[in-house]
Amino acid sequence: DRTGETQFWLYNGTQRSQVRAGTSIASTWQAVGATDLNADRTTDLLWRNSSTGELLAWFVQNGSVSRSANVLTERDLNWQPIAVLERSASALS
Repeated sequence: DRTGETQFWLYNGTQRSQVRAGTSIASTWQAVGATDLNADRTTDLLWRNSSTGELLAWFVQNGSVSRSANVLTERDLNWQPIAVLERSASALS
């Protein structure tokens, strides 16, 4: 639906163990990727605002957003991300 409500589904293996409510966001934001962006072994989320071209990262820890950061703003609204790569701890050393 288009309510803007987000949820985090926590799994134990293949079984969903818990659902946590997230923050509400405007319908102009679309999730464009899910990967470990900060090498903490937790899947983070990347959002794009279709009206402004902003790219926003949600850093997730323990099933909730621990912080967010603006990644970039691309003024050309025709631009779309096509892939999100994981940033591994081994790549940092």
